[in-house]
Formats: sequence, structure tokens, C-alpha cells
Amino acid sequence: MFSKSLMTAAALTAVAALPAQATIVYGDYEGDTIDFLDVSEDDKALFGAPIVSGDTVVFTPLNFEALAASGDIDLVDGTLSTILMPADDSPLITLELFESGGFTLSGEGDEDTRVIAGLAVTINILEVDGEVYTDNPSILNFSEILADFNLEDDGENLLTAWSGSVSIDIAEAAEQELGITGDITKAAIVIDNQLIALSEAGFGPLFFCAPPDAPL
Repeated sequence: MFSKSLMTAAALTAVAALPAQATIVYGDYEGDTIDFLDVSEDDKALFGAPIVSGDTVVFTPLNFEALAASGDIDLVDGTLSTILMPADDSPLITLELFESGGFTLSGEGDEDTRVIAGLAVTINILEVDGEVYTDNPSILNFSEILADFNLEDDGENLLTAWSGSVSIDIAEAAEQELGITGDITKAAIVIDNQLIALSEAGFGPLFFCAPPDAPL
């Protein structure tokens, strides 16, 4: 018997002196020192409306899961976007992303029975030192694999917890890649979050696992 699933809850965090292609708009959210403007997602509606705690925007997806069996591949792809703007004109420095959930690997198979979670992040610099930034290029791109498990290396698992995170130094990347030396005071963030479940042919029916609660 073979089955596999990957489920997740997501949190988007902006740290310290520190996000449009989406179609579902949740609006503006005020953090302690950061404003999250025009928070939205694509029309798949995988994330749902967020809540704010401190300078953290927290999403609790209920349907963000990838499931595969008997040679199938399931890719689930959701996109979040927002504009980050400090409430007190301090610079944006760091963007932190945290994601967690659970995964199941079962049946017979090898490393091709696999679950993967990853992020691609695009940051568009909108203001520097409080002034509109019009130079080109103005975009930073990042990608990160947050979780990667397979049946051969990790064995059979039933709703095993996983978590992953990435920290992006916006100020450093902007200076190194774009030559920006001033303070970044406004930036648009787009996060493409993917879950992938890969299975092997010849193994049994799908085993479904409900997603865990959000960690935050």
C-alpha cells in the first residue's frame, strides 16, 4: 500500500527595522512597526484571510495539501502578495518566512516517493529614503526548498511534523545586486509557495491525512 501527502500552515514575518497578481484582496494590516498593505492571494484561495501578531502576518490554510499515489504527481501552487511599509519611516532590513505542517510517506518505494515544499520570493523596491524608486532593475529574486523527504531515506511516516524557514536580508541584497545604498522604505513582496507530492506506479490507494493546526 502506498500513499503520500504533504500539508502546511504558513506564516509571513517581517522583522525589526524592517508583504499584483493576486485576485483575492484581504486589505491592509497594521503591525507594531510595519504596515502590510494590499495583502492578497491568487484565486485558488489556499491561504485564507490572515491575522496579525506583532510584525507577523499569520496564515492558517485549511486546503493547502498535495496528495499522490500509484505513480501520480500532485503540485499545489499558491501565491501571496503584499506591500511592506514601516509605520515610522525606519528602513526595511529583513524579511523572514516560516512554514510548517505535516507529511505522510507509506507503502513500498524508494527515493522517488517524495514530498517537497518550496518558496520563490520576488521583492520589488518601491521607495528608497522615502522617495519613489524609479531606477531599473528594481527587483530581487530568491528561492528556497523548505522541506524534502523521501521514502528510502526517511522511511514510512504518518503525519510527521515538519517546518522550514528562510531569512532574507533585503538591505544587503539590494546593495549587492541593485547598487542601492539608501534606506529601503517601501517594497512589494510576492511569495509563490509550492507543495509537490511524487509517487511511484504500482502501489496502492491514497491515504488522506488532515492538515495540522497552525503553529502560531
